[in-house]
Amino acid sequence: MKNSIVFFLVILTVTISGYFLQNFIINNYFKHLTFAFTTFAIYSFHFTITVFLYLILLGISKLNADKLGFAFMYGTILKMAACILFFLFFPNKNLTAKNVDIFAFFIPYFLFLTIETVFTIKLLSQKNN
Repeated sequence: MKNSIVFFLVILTVTISGYFLQNFIINNYFKHLTFAFTTFAIYSFHFTITVFLYLILLGISKLNADKLGFAFMYGTILKMAACILFFLFFPNKNLTAKNVDIFAFFIPYFLFLTIETVFTIKLLSQKNN
């Protein structure tokens, strides 16, 4: 229970601070570029999918802790597929910086994935004790 509360506090803090930092950088250094997705959409997507996956992993850890690692790998593959789908549906506008757009999306992706991995490892070690 304590790890769950810490997870939600960490993920919320990272989401809010990452959003404002990335929004500041984009508005001050890249405002001349056209982005496919807003910073809010990117962070909302990552936050939602990460919390959803962690809640599933919590449920699996209570039901069958032996399958938690496999569930994490499967969830990560699904998350990656969702990210690819997210990018397949670029709005049809004239994008001036596709590379910057990809970085704006995947830097938070790896940030959220790192947090998810750390807390899944904590879940795994908690069940092994």
